[in-house]
Amino acid sequence: MKLPAILTAMICAAQAYAAMPYNIELENTLPANSGFSKIEYQSEGNYWHLTATENNFNDVRPTVQCKPLSQTLDTELIVLAFQYRSDKGVGNFRITTNKAGTNGSRTRTDNYIIHMPASEKWQTIRVSIQAARKNPLHKVGLAGQFFWLHFMDLVPTANLQLRNICVEEDEASPNPVTLTISDNNIIEAEDFNMSTTGSGHSARQQDRTQIAGYTNPVPGEFPIYAFTSAGYTMIAKPEGGWDWEASAKLLQKKYQDMYAAGFNITEGTAWAGVDQAALFKDRDVNGYPIYLFENTNLKLMMRSGMNDNNEIRQYVGENMHSPNLAGYCIYDEPHCSHFDDVRTKLDRVRAVDNTHLLYGNLLHINTPPAAIGATSYDNYVERYINETCMGLLSYDYYGVRCNNPDDETEVTLMPNFFQNLEIVSKFAKAYNTKFWAFTRSSQSVYWHEVAGVMGSFKYKYPVPTEEWMRVQAFAALLYGAQGLQYWPYTSCDEGDLAPIDNMGNLSQTYYYAKNINTDVKALTWVFLGAEMLRVGHTNPETPIGCLRLTPGMLPQGVTNVTTNGTGMAVGMLQNETNLFMMVLNSDIHNEQSATVTINKDMKRVLMDGTTENVAAGTYTHPLRPGSFVLYLTSETEKPIDKYISTPGQHSDYRIDAPDVAVASNPSASNGHYVADMGTSSWNIYSLLTPETANRAITPDQACENWGASYNYTINVPEDMTADIYIGHSVPWNDYGRVASIGAEPGISYSIENNPTLNWPKQYAASMTLSIDGVELTPTNQPMRPAVPETFTEDGAEFNRILADQSQWVSTKNTDGTASNVLYFWPKQGGDNPFATQYNEKPDYQAVALKAGTHKITVKSQSYPWHFDNIKIDTKNSTSGIDSVTSDNDDNAPVMWYNLQGMPVDPVSAAPGLYLRRQGNKTQKIKL
Repeated sequence: MKLPAILTAMICAAQAYAAMPYNIELENTLPANSGFSKIEYQSEGNYWHLTATENNFNDVRPTVQCKPLSQTLDTELIVLAFQYRSDKGVGNFRITTNKAGTNGSRTRTDNYIIHMPASEKWQTIRVSIQAARKNPLHKVGLAGQFFWLHFMDLVPTANLQLRNICVEEDEASPNPVTLTISDNNIIEAEDFNMSTTGSGHSARQQDRTQIAGYTNPVPGEFPIYAFTSAGYTMIAKPEGGWDWEASAKLLQKKYQDMYAAGFNITEGTAWAGVDQAALFKDRDVNGYPIYLFENTNLKLMMRSGMNDNNEIRQYVGENMHSPNLAGYCIYDEPHCSHFDDVRTKLDRVRAVDNTHLLYGNLLHINTPPAAIGATSYDNYVERYINETCMGLLSYDYYGVRCNNPDDETEVTLMPNFFQNLEIVSKFAKAYNTKFWAFTRSSQSVYWHEVAGVMGSFKYKYPVPTEEWMRVQAFAALLYGAQGLQYWPYTSCDEGDLAPIDNMGNLSQTYYYAKNINTDVKALTWVFLGAEMLRVGHTNPETPIGCLRLTPGMLPQGVTNVTTNGTGMAVGMLQNETNLFMMVLNSDIHNEQSATVTINKDMKRVLMDGTTENVAAGTYTHPLRPGSFVLYLTSETEKPIDKYISTPGQHSDYRIDAPDVAVASNPSASNGHYVADMGTSSWNIYSLLTPETANRAITPDQACENWGASYNYTINVPEDMTADIYIGHSVPWNDYGRVASIGAEPGISYSIENNPTLNWPKQYAASMTLSIDGVELTPTNQPMRPAVPETFTEDGAEFNRILADQSQWVSTKNTDGTASNVLYFWPKQGGDNPFATQYNEKPDYQAVALKAGTHKITVKSQSYPWHFDNIKIDTKNSTSGIDSVTSDNDDNAPVMWYNLQGMPVDPVSAAPGLYLRRQGNKTQKIKL
């Protein structure tokens, strides 16, 4: 690169302000009713050792007292932090602030739920006390105040060790690095800043090995679940007492009726003992020997007998051996605050039985997110997957409603019914799991309640018709649902007309369900194992959160699909090598016609599961509500790649960041690295679903979805110049797939102002580096290797390209300027084991660092790469300029340039490194 004139480096560096943490010591004596029997300070290791001997879960709790504050705390210090080791866990924590100069005169008491498991390693806990500090009434943090720290549920005999107790800023480094004049200053990737608000990092590389795998509870069949029990009714004898034989036989008959209607899964009864007569052939019901599932192939979803860990061990341990067990109901309709309880119960069941389905069910999209602790419905669903580790998505949204119960003709399909399907099916694909959906099979009324008095109607679920039930059921199948559910199977109230009415009789709804289930079973070969590729709608006004059908969404051989009414849903499903197109009449009231034009011979799938050949031409299909036409457009599709990345062994190095996949490996510096650096769901955009017609997202949103971001704090004792290297590793199996395929824009996303950009394909394994918010430009990367369009395990073609730089591609921006993106790639194709590597030359050269505290941000643009460390060389750094020639015209005009040679205004320029030119003559410079 050649730049003219005299060049002088101008360094503009922002020095970050940081409030120094306030360190807290403990008193050597314990407060009254402490629960700890002794406190000992260990000078070797600088920690306090405490022994808990009492906890009555009332007025005696394990408690320590801190020494009074010697000064009023800085307003930016809003987090209480400490490190601990313990042989027992803590979940509930309390801080009592005591007034200055008193003992026990409380200013404020705050309770917190914390994740503090037993650990032999030092772990860091950070608790936000911002609410207490900002409250003008209590004025927590004044000089002279002191804290009691209560470990509320720490049990007797526990040994607890504490150290490094302090009050600090919201974002803080667990291991701040002070640079020295050295060629080996190391910032470990796993030592990213902590924050109670998430500002220290942004991560999407959850340890997916913890998520329970999906198991079809009825192998070879399509799951159809009768939600709610068939109902165990105790029949009285005329002479008094209970007729246990008649009661058991009635339940057996109910199960046989259920199976005859096409159901293959049922919820258990309220009695675990009764359920065992369905699970095993040699059991009895209240002394009467009977096999409740006689002449059926039903499976039972176990719900009773799972109230605590002892029951789980007993009943799960016994019932897991039944051939009729479908799985276990873990939790229904959780709030976000329930996710820990869901995970605890799931782990308890899985500790005994890790082979059967674990079932939970989510709330629907009309639930206000704030009311359940989420920021959006997308956030609710994704948090549920990650925090509970449930391997199945199920939700209950009954889209057919009557919003004016005074006029039952005003029945409508809710406008966001399909949006709920879009979101749930998206996350099922993103996490490589399955989802089940419901159809409503009874009527009911929901009321407003005002001041405890029943008020006016809110809305009503009308008496179901078969057509309305079909719309709900087959819309779910159109979106790839792998299980159908009916709620309820047995009537809850008189007259609600569930399949089994309140008198125990078969209602008309029973026969509706039977007809639907018969069709689903006939089409098992189509729907079981199918994955939705895309769905488009022909409605004049596209449903909320959905896509309008375009010709580009249609499979090869189908040139056009039109409808003559209010609109239909058109979906593409792939099942192994078979590709299907399904056109569903989603209008719950009116018949419509779908006209399909094809330009090649293909097959049409009939409702009995058989196929018929159809020649090229145009076909019109009249469809009643809930009816559909199904084409088999190809039988030779390439199977969908089900590859799942397998990062290294995960560590408990950072229990404060469960959303980050910190992996352990002996070859990594400090033995740990941050794995994946983005979501392994690289082939989909899974953040908040854009509701615009073109699914437009910003580059920042794309980076947030596919990448990750981590902050680090460094202390610079004096002005320095540094070369920076990024320690990284790129596995070929991941990189080759992402960089060759990516996530094609247009279905789930498009980039604003660049709608054809395939984000993960373009930015696979890349990052930007900024210091105090100012991005740096990589020094030695004008080109990078192109990636073959077809992935192969051995990577032979990629290796050929690596060796031939004439086939590399430019890293520059479209306007020819140098990009701030730093790219990584595997050492060679086929190379997958973790091995840290540094580029031969510095990634960032001659970086000026002014004395002070600075924040470094590593922002991954996209998975897949592993991040080991940042190496900073302050000993050998050079400017990168080999030679300089100049004129000596002191009167020549002065101009400023950035490192890409673009002119800038030094007054308004952002902090960074710039070049000063004076003179009109050209000087030759090699960079």
